[in-house]
Amino acid sequence: MRATYIKKLVSLALVLLLAGSILRAVPFENADSKHGLDLAGMDKQVNPGDDFFSYTNGDWIKATKIPEDRSSYGVFDEVAEQVNRETSDLIKEAGKSSAGSEARKVGDYYDAYMNEKAIEAKGLSPLKAELEEIDSIADKAALARVLGSELRADVDPLNATNFYTDRLFGLWVSPDFNNPVRNVPYMLQGGLGLPDREYYLGTDAENVEIQTKY
Repeated sequence: MRATYIKKLVSLALVLLLAGSILRAVPFENADSKHGLDLAGMDKQVNPGDDFFSYTNGDWIKATKIPEDRSSYGVFDEVAEQVNRETSDLIKEAGKSSAGSEARKVGDYYDAYMNEKAIEAKGLSPLKAELEEIDSIADKAALARVLGSELRADVDPLNATNFYTDRLFGLWVSPDFNNPVRNVPYMLQGGLGLPDREYYLGTDAENVEIQTKY
Protein backbone atom coordinates (compact mmCIF):
# COMPACT_ATOMS: atom_id res chain seq x y z
CA MET A 1 0.00 0.00 0.00
CA ARG A 2 2.78 2.36 0.96
CA ALA A 3 4.75 1.51 -2.19
CA THR A 4 1.72 2.32 -4.36
CA TYR A 5 1.32 5.69 -2.61
CA ILE A 6 4.99 6.53 -3.21
CA LYS A 7 4.68 5.61 -6.88
CA LYS A 8 1.72 7.98 -7.23
CA LEU A 9 3.70 10.80 -5.62
CA VAL A 10 6.65 10.19 -7.94
CA SER A 11 4.34 10.16 -10.98
CA LEU A 12 2.71 13.42 -9.86
CA ALA A 13 6.11 15.04 -9.34
CA LEU A 14 7.21 14.03 -12.85
CA VAL A 15 4.02 15.50 -14.35
CA LEU A 16 4.55 18.79 -12.49
CA LEU A 17 8.19 18.96 -13.60
CA LEU A 18 7.19 18.35 -17.21
CA ALA A 19 4.44 20.99 -17.04
CA GLY A 20 6.90 23.47 -15.53
CA SER A 21 9.38 22.86 -18.32
CA ILE A 22 6.68 23.44 -20.95
CA LEU A 23 5.48 26.67 -19.29
CA ARG A 24 9.02 28.01 -19.03
CA ALA A 25 9.50 27.34 -22.73
CA VAL A 26 6.51 29.55 -23.63
CA PRO A 27 7.04 33.31 -23.04
CA PHE A 28 4.13 34.68 -20.97
CA GLU A 29 3.63 37.64 -23.29
CA ASN A 30 3.25 35.32 -26.29
CA ALA A 31 0.78 32.97 -24.65
CA ASP A 32 -2.74 32.56 -26.01
CA SER A 33 -4.09 36.07 -26.63
CA LYS A 34 -7.53 34.95 -25.43
CA HIS A 35 -6.41 34.74 -21.81
CA GLY A 36 -8.01 38.13 -21.07
CA LEU A 37 -5.16 39.40 -18.90
CA ASP A 38 -4.15 43.06 -19.16
CA LEU A 39 -0.41 42.53 -19.52
CA ALA A 40 0.18 46.24 -20.14
CA GLY A 41 -1.31 47.03 -16.74
CA MET A 42 1.23 44.91 -14.89
CA ASP A 43 4.24 46.37 -13.11
CA LYS A 44 6.94 43.80 -13.68
CA GLN A 45 9.44 45.86 -11.71
CA VAL A 46 7.66 44.62 -8.59
CA ASN A 47 8.49 41.20 -7.20
CA PRO A 48 5.18 39.27 -7.21
CA GLY A 49 6.26 37.50 -4.06
CA ASP A 50 6.54 40.85 -2.25
CA ASP A 51 3.38 42.56 -3.54
CA PHE A 52 1.30 40.56 -5.98
CA PHE A 53 -1.41 43.25 -6.23
CA SER A 54 1.08 45.90 -7.37
CA TYR A 55 2.73 43.38 -9.68
CA THR A 56 -0.55 42.63 -11.48
CA ASN A 57 -2.11 46.13 -11.40
CA GLY A 58 0.70 48.60 -10.78
CA ASP A 59 1.05 50.22 -14.21
CA TRP A 60 -2.75 50.39 -14.66
CA ILE A 61 -3.07 52.21 -11.33
CA LYS A 62 -0.32 54.67 -12.31
CA ALA A 63 -1.90 55.44 -15.68
CA THR A 64 -5.57 55.57 -14.60
CA LYS A 65 -7.15 58.66 -13.05
CA ILE A 66 -10.35 58.52 -11.02
CA PRO A 67 -12.94 60.74 -12.80
CA GLU A 68 -13.91 63.84 -10.85
CA ASP A 69 -17.53 62.68 -10.55
CA ARG A 70 -16.55 59.31 -9.02
CA SER A 71 -15.34 58.22 -5.62
CA SER A 72 -13.70 55.13 -7.09
CA TYR A 73 -12.96 53.64 -10.48
CA GLY A 74 -12.01 50.20 -11.76
CA VAL A 75 -12.20 47.73 -14.61
CA PHE A 76 -15.85 46.95 -13.92
CA ASP A 77 -16.64 50.66 -14.35
CA GLU A 78 -14.81 50.66 -17.67
CA VAL A 79 -16.79 47.61 -18.80
CA ALA A 80 -20.09 49.22 -17.72
CA GLU A 81 -19.27 52.41 -19.63
CA GLN A 82 -18.38 50.44 -22.75
CA VAL A 83 -21.61 48.41 -22.52
CA ASN A 84 -23.64 51.62 -22.11
CA ARG A 85 -21.94 53.19 -25.14
CA GLU A 86 -22.51 50.14 -27.31
CA THR A 87 -26.13 49.84 -26.16
CA SER A 88 -26.73 53.50 -26.95
CA ASP A 89 -25.16 53.07 -30.40
CA LEU A 90 -27.41 50.06 -31.10
CA ILE A 91 -30.52 52.01 -30.11
CA LYS A 92 -29.53 55.03 -32.21
CA GLU A 93 -28.90 52.76 -35.17
CA ALA A 94 -32.32 51.20 -34.64
CA GLY A 95 -33.81 54.68 -34.95
CA LYS A 96 -32.62 54.78 -38.56
CA SER A 97 -34.73 51.76 -39.50
CA SER A 98 -37.80 51.98 -41.69
CA ALA A 99 -40.86 53.65 -40.15
CA GLY A 100 -43.22 51.30 -38.34
CA SER A 101 -40.64 48.56 -37.80
CA GLU A 102 -39.99 47.14 -34.34
CA ALA A 103 -36.43 48.46 -34.42
CA ARG A 104 -37.66 51.96 -35.31
CA LYS A 105 -40.08 51.89 -32.34
CA VAL A 106 -37.12 51.27 -30.03
CA GLY A 107 -35.24 54.21 -31.53
CA ASP A 108 -38.29 56.51 -31.38
CA TYR A 109 -38.92 55.59 -27.75
CA TYR A 110 -35.31 56.42 -26.89
CA ASP A 111 -35.50 59.76 -28.74
CA ALA A 112 -38.68 60.67 -26.87
CA TYR A 113 -37.04 59.82 -23.55
CA MET A 114 -34.00 61.97 -24.36
CA ASN A 115 -36.02 64.96 -25.65
CA GLU A 116 -35.73 67.14 -22.53
CA LYS A 117 -37.25 70.22 -24.19
CA ALA A 118 -40.46 68.37 -25.08
CA ILE A 119 -40.64 66.83 -21.61
CA GLU A 120 -40.16 70.16 -19.85
CA ALA A 121 -42.67 71.88 -22.15
CA LYS A 122 -45.41 69.49 -20.94
CA GLY A 123 -44.80 70.50 -17.33
CA LEU A 124 -47.08 68.62 -14.92
CA SER A 125 -49.76 67.84 -17.51
CA PRO A 126 -48.80 64.13 -17.77
CA LEU A 127 -49.41 63.87 -14.01
CA LYS A 128 -52.75 65.67 -14.07
CA ALA A 129 -54.96 62.56 -13.85
CA GLU A 130 -52.90 61.09 -11.01
CA LEU A 131 -52.87 64.36 -9.08
CA GLU A 132 -56.64 64.69 -9.48
CA GLU A 133 -57.10 61.16 -8.16
CA ILE A 134 -55.00 62.00 -5.10
CA ASP A 135 -56.89 65.26 -4.60
CA SER A 136 -60.20 63.36 -4.63
CA ILE A 137 -59.26 61.23 -1.60
CA ALA A 138 -61.67 62.25 1.15
CA ASP A 139 -61.67 59.34 3.59
CA LYS A 140 -59.83 56.15 4.58
CA ALA A 141 -61.85 54.00 2.19
CA ALA A 142 -60.90 56.19 -0.77
CA LEU A 143 -57.26 56.18 0.38
CA ALA A 144 -57.30 52.36 0.56
CA ARG A 145 -58.74 52.15 -2.97
CA VAL A 146 -56.05 54.41 -4.42
CA LEU A 147 -53.23 52.65 -2.60
CA GLY A 148 -54.58 49.26 -3.67
CA SER A 149 -54.82 50.31 -7.31
CA GLU A 150 -51.21 51.54 -7.24
CA LEU A 151 -49.77 48.52 -5.43
CA ARG A 152 -46.67 47.08 -7.04
CA ALA A 153 -46.68 43.30 -6.77
CA ASP A 154 -43.20 42.31 -7.91
CA VAL A 155 -40.91 43.60 -5.17
CA ASP A 156 -38.51 40.94 -3.89
CA PRO A 157 -36.32 41.86 -0.90
CA LEU A 158 -35.08 38.31 -0.39
CA ASN A 159 -33.32 38.11 -3.76
CA ALA A 160 -32.39 41.82 -3.81
CA THR A 161 -34.30 42.43 -7.05
CA ASN A 162 -36.88 45.19 -7.42
CA PHE A 163 -36.51 45.97 -3.73
CA TYR A 164 -37.87 49.50 -4.10
CA THR A 165 -40.87 50.84 -5.91
CA ASP A 166 -42.04 54.32 -6.85
CA ARG A 167 -45.42 53.40 -5.35
CA LEU A 168 -46.15 53.93 -1.65
CA PHE A 169 -46.30 50.18 -1.05
CA GLY A 170 -45.05 47.01 -2.66
CA LEU A 171 -46.39 43.48 -2.20
CA TRP A 172 -44.13 40.45 -1.78
CA VAL A 173 -45.50 36.90 -1.54
CA SER A 174 -43.23 34.35 0.11
CA PRO A 175 -43.31 31.27 2.33
CA ASP A 176 -44.25 32.39 5.84
CA PHE A 177 -41.09 32.83 7.93
CA ASN A 178 -42.90 31.30 10.91
CA ASN A 179 -44.81 28.61 9.02
CA PRO A 180 -43.12 27.75 5.71
CA VAL A 181 -45.86 25.33 4.60
CA ARG A 182 -47.98 28.29 3.50
CA ASN A 183 -47.37 31.42 1.45
CA VAL A 184 -48.24 34.84 2.89
CA PRO A 185 -48.14 38.40 1.53
CA TYR A 186 -45.68 40.90 2.97
CA MET A 187 -46.31 44.62 2.59
CA LEU A 188 -43.22 46.80 2.02
CA GLN A 189 -42.93 50.55 1.98
CA GLY A 190 -41.85 51.87 -1.37
CA GLY A 191 -38.57 53.46 -0.34
CA LEU A 192 -37.55 56.89 0.87
CA GLY A 193 -36.82 59.73 -1.51
CA LEU A 194 -34.29 61.11 0.95
CA PRO A 195 -31.48 58.98 2.41
CA ASP A 196 -32.93 58.19 5.85
CA ARG A 197 -35.42 59.11 8.58
CA GLU A 198 -33.50 62.04 10.04
CA TYR A 199 -33.67 63.94 6.77
CA TYR A 200 -37.44 64.14 7.32
CA LEU A 201 -37.46 64.80 11.07
CA GLY A 202 -34.17 66.60 11.76
CA THR A 203 -34.58 70.12 13.19
CA ASP A 204 -31.12 71.56 12.46
CA ALA A 205 -30.83 74.32 9.87
CA GLU A 206 -29.49 72.09 7.10
CA ASN A 207 -32.25 69.50 7.46
CA VAL A 208 -34.95 72.17 7.66
CA GLU A 209 -33.65 73.69 4.44
CA ILE A 210 -33.66 70.28 2.72
CA GLN A 211 -37.19 69.56 3.99
CA THR A 212 -38.44 72.92 2.67
CA LYS A 213 -36.94 72.33 -0.78
CA TYR A 214 -38.12 68.71 -0.84
